[in-house]
Amino acid sequence: TPGRKDGHDPEWRSMADPDEEIEVTCDCCPECGDRFDESVGVSPRLVEEIPDPQPPEITRYNRHYYQCDSCGTETVAAHPDCPDEGQFGVNVIAQSALSRYDHRLPYR
Repeated sequence: TPGRKDGHDPEWRSMADPDEEIEVTCDCCPECGDRFDESVGVSPRLVEEIPDPQPPEITRYNRHYYQCDSCGTETVAAHPDCPDEGQFGVNVIAQSALSRYDHRLPYR
């Protein structure tokens, strides 16, 4: 049989603290419709969920360029989050690398 050998104590994966807590209550009996006065107990259930992928965030960098009046050198302003080449940010590149090498997904 799969799993641990007989005689071992059961072991479960520990759950992280919840990000949100929702009280699930009921006002009346689903069978007869009589109203409940108060709860007689709580049965907690932790549910882990992976959120839907976020929509892409597109940022337009208006990189101003300048020409020096003294020497004529042309300069384009730089921003640390704006790549010098290409149109993908560092998070897109990191996710691509993770998908390819960690999750073994193809590029296409």
